Amino acid sequence: MNDIDQRSIPPMFSVERTRAFVDATVAIAMTILILPLLDSTSDLARDGADTADWLIAQSGQIFQFSLSFALIFVLWTNHHRLFAHVSKMTGMLLILTAFWMLCIVWLPVSTAVAGFMPEDDAIAKLLYIATLMVASLASMFTRLYLRARNSTYAGATGLTSGLAADLAMEILLAVALPITLFVPVLGYYPLLLLALTFPLSRAFTRMFGRRNLEEQPMRRTTYVDSRRARGFEEHSR
Repeated sequence: MNDIDQRSIPPMFSVERTRAFVDATVAIAMTILILPLLDSTSDLARDGADTADWLIAQSGQIFQFSLSFALIFVLWTNHHRLFAHVSKMTGMLLILTAFWMLCIVWLPVSTAVAGFMPEDDAIAKLLYIATLMVASLASMFTRLYLRARNSTYAGATGLTSGLAADLAMEILLAVALPITLFVPVLGYYPLLLLALTFPLSRAFTRMFGRRNLEEQPMRRTTYVDSRRARGFEEHSR
């Protein structure tokens, strides 16, 4: 990892350019989500169906589109806030960002598969939820990396709340996955549990905050004891 971090990053990969590239990639992915619905309207029009028929026939796809659009927006918002405090790009940060973008670009594909396949298709459900879980993990690993590099990130206080949000999403996705697989009649509706991400992340943030406050006196005590021990050794000499 150190070798990757120490490589010189070309100017084209500055923080501003990388942020702009990420924004453009996310915007394209969100736009692509609507394409399957556009194709379905022309198909039903040729068959002589009306708007009500289209809404009924494409209800599953409409739900998948709305859910994926909202989730990509949330993932992008968290990532955008993260990059607002990044002071410089490194090789590892560029790799983590590219991997996160890969998950975002793949999400429209898994959304289309989930929308068109039967609701009892376990592989389609696994593909869709696994994509979300990997995207959340990529965000979490990015925050952990930046947390270990204070020289690269200027907003350390925001990393705790961001990690709490990633952890909350990961837990809720892990809960929703077996429900969707073993209770097929529910379809993808268990993913609405993700609405609990915000309150759960706030609880984690408070928990992490208390833990940090408890560790700070211990760190100060250890520092003072070490100074006293060093002074005692020097006095003995």
